Amino acid sequence: MAYEVFLKLKDRDLSLDSFQDLFSRRKNCRANGDEQVIYENPDTGVGFYFEYMHEEKKGEANVRADGVYRVALCVEYCQPAFFFVEALYEIFDLVEQEGFVVYDPQIGGRAGGGVFDDKKLFENWIECNILAVHDYMMSLGPEMDDVPVMPYGTLREMWKWNYSIESLRKTLDKKMQIPTIQCVEFEGEDLTAVIWKEGDPIAIPYVDVVIFAQRKNNSKADDKNQDYEFCAIDYEDVKPLIEKYSESFFMNAFLLDYDETPKEIEKFITAQDPGVEFLPMNMCDVLEYEVAEKALFPDMENPIEGK
Repeated sequence: MAYEVFLKLKDRDLSLDSFQDLFSRRKNCRANGDEQVIYENPDTGVGFYFEYMHEEKKGEANVRADGVYRVALCVEYCQPAFFFVEALYEIFDLVEQEGFVVYDPQIGGRAGGGVFDDKKLFENWIECNILAVHDYMMSLGPEMDDVPVMPYGTLREMWKWNYSIESLRKTLDKKMQIPTIQCVEFEGEDLTAVIWKEGDPIAIPYVDVVIFAQRKNNSKADDKNQDYEFCAIDYEDVKPLIEKYSESFFMNAFLLDYDETPKEIEKFITAQDPGVEFLPMNMCDVLEYEVAEKALFPDMENPIEGK
């Protein structure tokens, strides 16, 4: 089940061929058959899809007095709010650069057919997603306790960093690692983490856990052919080294830039136990703590309205 936002060109109809050409060449997009284009961002983990709509496919939902809304942007429910935020970025670009008009049929169609209102669409998404999360959690029964949850603010900051990674890579030294922030289960908790390979130069934002990756054969061959051992360490235990060897602070990250890895960092890494386990999580499996609470306890105030 997905949240659907409909789009049409302001001044003309959109053919299937034009849809395929326009949407499949957008960044992070690929065609999935004749009538669907999938958006997947490898840095943020966000995914959703665009679907071409014939008149008979959705009926009243996309055939309106002001024309046929040929494109449906679909974002699955029970995912972090930043999935929809990233979709809103795409909608904004389609409105501003390509001349699309937006219609949102959810919740009485409060955001449709007029000026693009990202705040209203976001609030609609939050309201609908809370209802979907309620049904999802109820369907799990006692197993709902196993659903990974993290604070809204933590997930939002993680997404902001990951969404900016491409521009960071262009700005910073090419030899410097710019790791994505990911979610992991570590010591029974759902936490944020980055992977630090070999103690090499890195831009390291604040996270809960630092995962060191060491090549098993200690060679410096191409990463694609390497087998790594991993060790997860609490960020606070690594923080003294990070602060000591950082050259500067940029975009809420410490920049550790050196020609040769300091011996102190090498010794710290080799002294760690590679048996310390962690479990990576898919971003689409994580829920905001506040949304899960609101879904289970509907009398609570809307936890993230207007954020």
